[in-house]
Amino acid sequence: MGKVKVLSINYFMPNNLSKLSSLWEGSGVGFNIKNMNTTMTKKLYRSDDKMLGGVCAGLAEYLDTDPTVVRLLYAGLTFFTAFSGVILYPILWIIMPEKR
Repeated sequence: MGKVKVLSINYFMPNNLSKLSSLWEGSGVGFNIKNMNTTMTKKLYRSDDKMLGGVCAGLAEYLDTDPTVVRLLYAGLTFFTAFSGVILYPILWIIMPEKR
């Protein structure tokens, strides 16, 4: 049996990434230090997959989930919060930019 390497959370700090990559060299585990430094930004847009205004589908894309789940949660929250979602949806429709 091979040695098991235990990594503490400190290894995942930016100044220790070179140590982490050296631990995995030759272990058959793919690790690229260059990919760790890239930043990914997500923006909230109204979606093209829309039933009304694309607000729920845009939230689903942003949260990386199924639009049906977001629509059901929106309908449930609207019902249980004295229909405040009826006011919230048009506001979000105006505020959220359309996906281009």
